[in-house]
Amino acid sequence: MSSNTLRNNERLSVISREHNFQHFLTRFERHLEFLKKIETDQMNELQQQLADALKVQESETIACKDLLIRRARAAANCAKCKRELDKATSQGKNVQQVAEVSRETNELLDLLSAEGKERIPRRYPYVLRTSSTLVTSPVTTRDNI
Repeated sequence: MSSNTLRNNERLSVISREHNFQHFLTRFERHLEFLKKIETDQMNELQQQLADALKVQESETIACKDLLIRRARAAANCAKCKRELDKATSQGKNVQQVAEVSRETNELLDLLSAEGKERIPRRYPYVLRTSSTLVTSPVTTRDNI
């Protein structure tokens, strides 16, 4: 009987070890799934932060571009009015009217220039600060290569 009990104990021991190993594997699998879920949540959060920063930069870039286009148009109008003023002065016709239009276009150009000086530097540091937090590796230039 003693040899029979020994075999039964060995078999139970093997079964209990297998059961413990199965239990370990299932718990390990649950922990890995939990870690995968946390990692996915972190990646989604990072992607959301990057998307938000990109949207802000895109809207600011569009606003700056629109301001520069308006200023370029105003500068072209100002140059045209200056030519017309020179022409009107040389001919002596409608000088007062052309001078008034020229003054208004100069004021508009000055206004847009002042707006650009106020807006763009105010936005530019934000874009730099946002970009510097997103960059993880240094930028390689031709000098570094």
